[in-house]
Amino acid sequence: MILIDFIETNCLGKLKEAASDDCDIITFGAYSFAETISKEKRELLKTKDLKNDSDFYYSANFSQLYKLSLVNSYNVRYRKDIAYGEDTLFSHELNSVAKSRNKLTDIFYFYRKNPESAMNSLQQTKKRLIYMDSTISTIEILKEGLKNGRFTKKSSGGFIKSKYKQFLMMLVRLNVKDANVFLKTMRSKGLLIKIFSRNTICPRRKELFFIRN
Repeated sequence: MILIDFIETNCLGKLKEAASDDCDIITFGAYSFAETISKEKRELLKTKDLKNDSDFYYSANFSQLYKLSLVNSYNVRYRKDIAYGEDTLFSHELNSVAKSRNKLTDIFYFYRKNPESAMNSLQQTKKRLIYMDSTISTIEILKEGLKNGRFTKKSSGGFIKSKYKQFLMMLVRLNVKDANVFLKTMRSKGLLIKIFSRNTICPRRKELFFIRN
C-alpha cells in the first residue's frame, strides 16, 4: 500500500536528458490518488487521454522542474505570509518570467490526496478567515506586478480572475460581519473592482450587494 507521494521510476534520468542551458522550465504530468494506486493503473494511464480527468495535473508546481538561476535571478520564493495558495503563486511567478519551456507528456509525479491538507480543512471558520487573508494578499501581489511590469495581462489575467472567484466563493460562506470586514479590506486596498456583476449567481447575492453599498 502506497501512502505517500512518489515519482515514477527513472524519471530523474529523463528529466536530466530534457534539461538544457536555454530551458527555464520543464513541464510533465502528475496524477493524484486517494489511498493506493497499482502498477497496472499507472501503466493504463500511459494510454489514456487525461485532458478531462480531474485527477490529472499539468503545470502544477509539483509537475514542473525550474532552473535554479531563474528562481534566483527573479528572487522568487514561497511567501511565508500566505498560508493558502503560496505554491500556485510561486509557480505562476516563475511561469510569467520564463523565456523557454520543454513540455513532456510523461506522468512522473503521483500525488496522494490528503483529507487533512490545508485545502481540505476549510470547513473551520478560523481557517476560512486565514484563506481570505491569503487570497487578498495574492490578488494584491498580482495587481502590483501588473502595475510595475513584472506581470502582463496575458500572463496573469486568468490567474487574477481565478483568485477573485475564490474570494467570492469563500465570501458567501462567511457570516455577514466577517464578509463585511473583508469587503472593506478589499475596498481600502483598491482591489474591489467588478467582482459582483449582476450576472453573478451565488448564495446571499442580494445581501452582499447591500454590504457593498
